[in-house]
Amino acid sequence: MLTSLIVLDRTGKGIRTAPRDTMISLSSPPKKLATAFGLLALAPGAFDAIFVVSFCVALIGLGVLTLFVENQPPDESAAPAPAVSLGEVTRLLQLAPFRTLILIGTTLSLATISDGFLYLSMQRRMSFSVGLFPLLYVMTALIFMALAIPAGRLADRMGRGQVFIGGYGLLLCVYMLLLLPSVGWLDVCLTLPLFGAYYAATDGVLMAQASAILPAWLRGSGLALLTTATGLARLLASMLFGLLWTWVGVNVAIVIFMIALAPVMGLALVALRRTDENADAC
Repeated sequence: MLTSLIVLDRTGKGIRTAPRDTMISLSSPPKKLATAFGLLALAPGAFDAIFVVSFCVALIGLGVLTLFVENQPPDESAAPAPAVSLGEVTRLLQLAPFRTLILIGTTLSLATISDGFLYLSMQRRMSFSVGLFPLLYVMTALIFMALAIPAGRLADRMGRGQVFIGGYGLLLCVYMLLLLPSVGWLDVCLTLPLFGAYYAATDGVLMAQASAILPAWLRGSGLALLTTATGLARLLASMLFGLLWTWVGVNVAIVIFMIALAPVMGLALVALRRTDENADAC
């Protein structure tokens, strides 16, 4: 039952994410793409009361989307766009900047510990009640919502690649904190703000970066391709982290992911700077 619910939830996320991001990118000025993606907010989920609130918020969001959001009208002065086909989508990989983004996003995702494992590591270190576990998701989401727009504005001004890699630098700090001796609830006060800031600096910024590169008529397909690649990489990372936790323990597993993440960040920063320059030239 739980597996079926998770599969259904992830299927819905996969269907909605790329069209949503496409509508945002096509309705936003190119110079403010990261700010526009920063307006997205995660709705936290937990137990009964939070499920009900989340359901009501989802209904309101669906109503607003249905009644007030319209597709961006086509530019009548522009030449008609070719028909979308699998071949055209595959040829997106021939765009060097987009291919670079997929490679960077996938590689970084392979060195990313999933939320569940990260929170479980905190719970095991602090030995707090499992009933408080959902609050970790809620607090992270609140911090994410508070910082998403500032992070997006910063990305538009400083460069999306730098802010994106900076977000992974925050994640690296989270890994380090998980290896230190526990200091009680101060762990939560230190770790969750960094984790929420990591999401604010990366979640929408990568989509904004890709939107600045992809042609408008294939933007939805391109964003879906990027989301699929990073999602599969995160799935593999979760499986690998779980195996490492079982075989060598959680601390060693975290160290291995740290060692993998650090050099990839350096290489990705250089590559994304070039991608930023190419996007600005377009």
